Amino acid sequence: MSYGGTVGLSADLVDGNENFVAHALTIQDVTAGTPTLTLQFNGTDIFASQPNGPYTLTNVLLTDESGATLVTQQALAVYTTAPYRCTDFAPNQIYLPLIMR
Repeated sequence: MSYGGTVGLSADLVDGNENFVAHALTIQDVTAGTPTLTLQFNGTDIFASQPNGPYTLTNVLLTDESGATLVTQQALAVYTTAPYRCTDFAPNQIYLPLIMR
């Protein structure tokens, strides 16, 4: 980035049929250069959507938040995840191995 300030980054995860799975948003103060912004998707939302991956990261928006929100960059279908199972994101999942004697 050629300037510093407050920026926002948001994106959606969609399944193989382009159905919405989850949304993530972060707003951070950054300095000029190549800042790193991290999006954290809610695992409960991914589990609740039910389809297994791979998922596509899409509707990515980079916004300038220093005044009125302005979209500075946008992109579609920028990344495809590994073929995760939705159950990988189940809340409070406990693994109990089966032991037979």
